[in-house]
Amino acid sequence: MSFIESLDDAGIVWSDYDAATGWPKAMNIDRLVILQYPKNDSRQIALRSTLKGACRRKEIASTPAMAWAGLYLSSPGVPFDKLLETTDYAIDAPAFFKWLKRCETKPSVHVAAWFAKFGLVECSPAPATDTSTPEPVEPASEKPTATIDRGWVIKKAALIKKHEPEWPTINRDFQDASDNGLSIAAKAPGHGEWFEADALNWARQRGKLNETTGQQAPSRATPFSGLTHRIKG
Repeated sequence: MSFIESLDDAGIVWSDYDAATGWPKAMNIDRLVILQYPKNDSRQIALRSTLKGACRRKEIASTPAMAWAGLYLSSPGVPFDKLLETTDYAIDAPAFFKWLKRCETKPSVHVAAWFAKFGLVECSPAPATDTSTPEPVEPASEKPTATIDRGWVIKKAALIKKHEPEWPTINRDFQDASDNGLSIAAKAPGHGEWFEADALNWARQRGKLNETTGQQAPSRATPFSGLTHRIKG
């Protein structure tokens, strides 16, 4: 897949310069998150926040870069000259490849095409049909029907208290969420909020969940007032 085909498929506006140069050695975070999770706003928000934090803490190799103003034109009331001053980070293909591998996250078909351009082919790309939805990890008999409703959103402290009996490492896993892939898998847009089912799926996939001592699955539980709410994503 070419650079322009990937940008078109992900809904990213491209320039004549993009068409002339093809896949770049490095891309800014805003382009990366859209190429990794096309048309999935909640996943893009979580990945953008995680990547920027990792860049600030120097946990992923990056260089400061000026964000493309066109990506911020939807911000109401912000003067155009201020949009041009937005600071971003540029991440090259090898650095993003290593970071995704460390987080045990598959690249999208678009990101995999970028990796392949520079000879990085160890990661298997996620199927194209999965790039806009969370990866299912539940047993086949319990898989929910396809929906954009990601279920209950719960505050981190409440989630930890609720599931610590069946998830012994939950405290440490949330402390390392930006490095171990948990933020990408289950972080909700709201401050301090997480998708409960996605967090449990992440733990189940890694053998961290002892469901014989656990509570009911969140899709069947009655939410307590003030702790959870539904969200579309």
